[in-house]
Amino acid sequence: MSDIPRSAVDSSFKFDLSHIFAEPDDWERSYQSLTDTIESITAFEGPIESTDALESLIELVLESFATGGRLELYAALRQKITDDPAATERLERYRSIEGDLEAALSHVDQLLQAIRPELLDQFIEQRPALASYVQNLRAQASHRRSRAEEALLASVDSARTAPNRIIRSIKNDAFEPPHDY
Repeated sequence: MSDIPRSAVDSSFKFDLSHIFAEPDDWERSYQSLTDTIESITAFEGPIESTDALESLIELVLESFATGGRLELYAALRQKITDDPAATERLERYRSIEGDLEAALSHVDQLLQAIRPELLDQFIEQRPALASYVQNLRAQASHRRSRAEEALLASVDSARTAPNRIIRSIKNDAFEPPHDY
């Protein structure tokens, strides 16, 4: 397989990453924002005793998912379309923080497990648009690992996710398989 030089591809067929981040500096600011959000989630102390506290926590979770998704998408696409080593470094940085995000979300699950059912019902009554989301989060919470388990997994995240990254690379990259069997 051979790659066509990017300069030879008509611009109508190129990814326009400016819809995700206008420039790499925007990615950096968003990465810092995700780091701050992860710290805020981790620092969130329970038990949750008010619907306002629950809403704040849910907003942090939603923000972390949205920001994390944009960071990963931009970094992965940027790596594919450029030879810039900074693009690869951005993707590696996102992958390294992904384990921290999973550990923070495990903390959220523990907080959700401890919510009094009547407070959850009150929250759903006040914010019906979030009802199915909150109920889904709570259902998932009982299937999560402990903070200690998440911290352990985060420490070996690169090795843990390597098979998925390798398979994804083989499927998505221009890959010339070895001919010597």
